[in-house]
Amino acid sequence: MSGFVEVVAKVAERRGVDARGLAVRARLHLPRVARSDGTVGRRLALAEVIRSSRHLSADIAAKAMTPKEAAQAVQQAWQLAN
Repeated sequence: MSGFVEVVAKVAERRGVDARGLAVRARLHLPRVARSDGTVGRRLALAEVIRSSRHLSADIAAKAMTPKEAAQAVQQAWQLAN
């Protein structure tokens, strides 16, 4: 198993998200933090996996909301932003 897959598995287990979904999401966002030569350092890769796990967790929680709850959450976020 590669180092990346092991890290993703550990973070996914801790956050209670699907490891496969987390790996896909993190890989999609890794180019955002890559160096000009296309490489990504370990610390940045780990930070991206953790950030992706938070976003994935939030997405899962949002899917569990009723439409009314979702509307209230959007309204609250809008008020906080303005």
